[in-house]
Amino acid sequence: VFGLFFNLDFGGRPMLIASVVALGALGFVALATLFAALSSATAMGETLLPVLVFPLLLPMIFFGASATNRLMAGRPFLEVAGNVRILGAFTLIALLAGAVLFRYVVEE
Repeated sequence: VFGLFFNLDFGGRPMLIASVVALGALGFVALATLFAALSSATAMGETLLPVLVFPLLLPMIFFGASATNRLMAGRPFLEVAGNVRILGAFTLIALLAGAVLFRYVVEE
């Protein structure tokens, strides 16, 4: 919706850009959900959550933003493939960690 209102040029690949954004959003949500459950049990949970999550989200934000920037500039996908792989690896690690550790985090 933002792109339609501001008439953004997606470099001829809107679906590829949307998939990179969706991959980054999935990793962001998986990691934030795990640490929100972890920090909710503490007395200072709302203060502790940004301190815990911010350093772990920085690589996802960096690689997602650089991949999206290069794709919107019209660069070939082969130039962006490394960033997308690293973003996918961080997302996969966040999803697996959430799936394995969520039972123990909620249990406490």
